Amino acid sequence: MSYWDAHCHLSDKRLDTAWPAMIQRAQASGITTFLLAGVSPEEWQRQSLLPACCLPVFGLHPWTVIEQDESDLETAFNHLKSQVSRARAIGETGCDFHPRFPKSSHSRQINWLERHLDLANQTQKPVVLHVVRAHGSVLETLKHHPAPNSGLIHSF
Repeated sequence: MSYWDAHCHLSDKRLDTAWPAMIQRAQASGITTFLLAGVSPEEWQRQSLLPACCLPVFGLHPWTVIEQDESDLETAFNHLKSQVSRARAIGETGCDFHPRFPKSSHSRQINWLERHLDLANQTQKPVVLHVVRAHGSVLETLKHHPAPNSGLIHSF
């Protein structure tokens, strides 16, 4: 029997030297496929360095949406649209309403989630959602911007 790791960040720059051994250990345990989670254009590029068992996923993480200015987000999203054919899914996108983030960021996060969902619909790609303390808002958003095929929700 084989298994998938359905949400991982093997392309995180902090794992640049660790991922080969991590993949080897996981494969020895029966994990054959790794669905990555994209958070920014720099990270999407690092995904291309990983082996074929690592499936690329491109998106702008809610933390990226909170931290970047609108101009940088527009540039990154245009890059995402130009690279979307390389991605197996759209994400990691979603909403993170943890109290450490200002409430004023909620509408911005929802706006960018909607844009990701619309792109997923246009390209017929599944979505990878990050949802923290925002389940009601994300479910409401999905009513108006339903995911096209399928996807997964990563939340805590």
